[in-house]
Amino acid sequence: MDAATPKEITAFLRDFKRLAQNEFKFIPRKKNLDSLAQLGIRIRQAKDIILQLTYEDYSKGPKEDRDRPRGNLWEFGTKIGDDDVYIKLSDDFSRNIAKCLSFHKAEFEINYPYKKGGK
Repeated sequence: MDAATPKEITAFLRDFKRLAQNEFKFIPRKKNLDSLAQLGIRIRQAKDIILQLTYEDYSKGPKEDRDRPRGNLWEFGTKIGDDDVYIKLSDDFSRNIAKCLSFHKAEFEINYPYKKGGK
């Protein structure tokens, strides 16, 4: 699948952030919780980081969510200190919940198609 356009990414992030103000769900997978501990941050801080994402932090998507056919998954990345952090968000807003499925140290190099001077 081709990369989403900056306009599409911005629209997704606008909708996600609007919902996250009221209903934000952080999936407490071991990998996510371990990374938060290693990064020295809490879920609330992870949410704040997500709320600051822009189209420049975009990496991939939308890709079909094989676990929830109604939704798609969007992948982003950011830096926390010296660590690259991989973030995966869902656009299944059927329950009016903004959901973060992944927030952990990157296990691979993150490609940023729109980051100025990015990889």
